[in-house]
Amino acid sequence: MKRFKFYDSPSYNIVIYVLCFLMILICLGFCSTCKTIFLTPVTSALNMSRSAFSVSDTFRFASAAIVNAFFGTLVTRFGTKKLILAGLILLIASMLLFAFSTTLSGFYLAGAFLGAGFSWTTTSMVGSIIRRRAVKNVGTVMGIVLAANGFGGTIATNILTPIIASDVFGYKKAYILIALLISVIFLLFLFLYADNGKTQLSNDTKKTKNNTAFEGFSIKEILKQPYFYLFCSFIFFSCLILQGFVTSYASILQETGLSKSFITLMISIYTLTLAFSKIFCGWLYDKLGLKITVIICLVCGMANISALLIMGDSLFGKIIAIISALLFALSLPLETVMLPIYAGDICGLKSYNDVLGIFVSIAYVGMAVAPPIMNLFYDFLGNYTLGLISFLILYVIITIVFIVSKNLSEKHKKQLERM
Repeated sequence: MKRFKFYDSPSYNIVIYVLCFLMILICLGFCSTCKTIFLTPVTSALNMSRSAFSVSDTFRFASAAIVNAFFGTLVTRFGTKKLILAGLILLIASMLLFAFSTTLSGFYLAGAFLGAGFSWTTTSMVGSIIRRRAVKNVGTVMGIVLAANGFGGTIATNILTPIIASDVFGYKKAYILIALLISVIFLLFLFLYADNGKTQLSNDTKKTKNNTAFEGFSIKEILKQPYFYLFCSFIFFSCLILQGFVTSYASILQETGLSKSFITLMISIYTLTLAFSKIFCGWLYDKLGLKITVIICLVCGMANISALLIMGDSLFGKIIAIISALLFALSLPLETVMLPIYAGDICGLKSYNDVLGIFVSIAYVGMAVAPPIMNLFYDFLGNYTLGLISFLILYVIITIVFIVSKNLSEKHKKQLERM
């Protein structure tokens, strides 16, 4: 098929960004962010245990980790459009399985489809598309697009909650509605999206700030560098810490003695701030670079834990609690927006898709093991205090690991420039 010139024009980039925003809004916002509203209705209607049903998340993370490991190879072989369409089909199949399954095996298969579908429609894919197309302000664009997750989750919760509550099996109608919405995204990408076939970078692009179009190293070369493995360990442990808090945040807050109504307020503040924090971190990267942006996120994470250890039901404690919610939201872009930025900044465009797939795969493994680790502290000790202190110490360690790995990568880049 002959390509129209419009597909290679800067104006078409706006179309691509809007399509990616809508895909994140529906796929992550409706399929992931609001998934907790399904837990009680599904298990109650089918008389299943919550723990057994939740194993579907394990299948989700496992399949996402495996598929993302081959992301670069698959993009090179099939292109982004075919993978996006395949991912959307998997998500539709997943929603229909969640709607009509009556056995645990059906839900586990749905979880596996969900993880594989996310691999080709969310962070990895959007990061790949934007990094190839955005000449300037790649961080800001990435932040705006991935912030759709938070907006989508808010919209989904308000739309789906009354549908689920309409009758005992109302959750089926909600899942079917999500499948229909994903079908609309499928049609939009089928008719409006075209792969960017460009492989060469313009001179202007090469001069952009913060290595936006840094050509970088081959995957074989990058795998020989010690800083690459330091970065992998940093991603694993940062995602472990953050996801551990995401899954246990409400329970941790309850230990502080705060009232349920105030905890609800805190979670609302955190949720609303989260979407804007992604945009802020993307903008911050464009202005100040990777090192300062990541260190700010890490400091916010450490300050959040410190606040959790001292907050209480006094006026001072409540002020600290609100600040804590804001700090927590500002630390979370490390497991979302920053993953594509890491790959581009550290390794460049030459091995970008391969490295991004590896980074996202490692992130999923960290997210998968986080909840049981955090909850083990509670099961054995009856509170989360030691867990908070342990994670605070781990934060300090991974901050040092990040700084060392970033310095080594900068040294490697300078060696490349001299050649």
